[in-house]
Amino acid sequence: MRVVVQRVTSSKVVVDGKTIGEIKKGFNLLIGISKEDTIEDLKYIKDKVVNLRVFEDENDKLNLSLLDIKGEILVISQFTLYGDCRKGRRPNFMNAMGGKEAEKLYEVFVNLLKETGLKVETGEFGADMKVDIQNDGPVTILIDSKKILFKNKIMKSLNLSICYYTTFILQVNPFSSQNNSFTVISTKENFSTKFYIFLQNQRKTRFS
Repeated sequence: MRVVVQRVTSSKVVVDGKTIGEIKKGFNLLIGISKEDTIEDLKYIKDKVVNLRVFEDENDKLNLSLLDIKGEILVISQFTLYGDCRKGRRPNFMNAMGGKEAEKLYEVFVNLLKETGLKVETGEFGADMKVDIQNDGPVTILIDSKKILFKNKIMKSLNLSICYYTTFILQVNPFSSQNNSFTVISTKENFSTKFYIFLQNQRKTRFS
């Protein structure tokens, strides 16, 4: 799932000449849902959005979240966030989820936001919408759940594998001064980080 978070002083969406959603200070969210998205992605994005500290406190520091200021949210469905422009001149939207399946996840996401107690307005899924966004700052942030969740799963898998490897070393040579717990922990962290970077580089090479 991808979301473009825009901090706004106001935002509204118009369909067929009628305003169907309007907010004041808060976030305009343009959300795209991919074919691989699950409820896990929706929950991650929801938690990230409402807790992003991008609003100024009394010292003009970005320390306050949407929950802190009781801001408002306007959610707009935006499948074009999954437009693939790497080949040709016409974007490919094959990775975007469409139809009733996408609409169902969209509604689930909106309900997750409403459960926070914040005011939530929406556009109309699949409609031709005119969106007015008064970006404040401007502050615009792109969040992609797959990038974060992929990293977390890889690191968890690596940590589990290296724990077995660590146990094996200690069992084979428990009295070796070179295999003390401090050395092993350092090796675990360094190897995990380096291997994750290696995997990311491989993905970039494969899909570039």
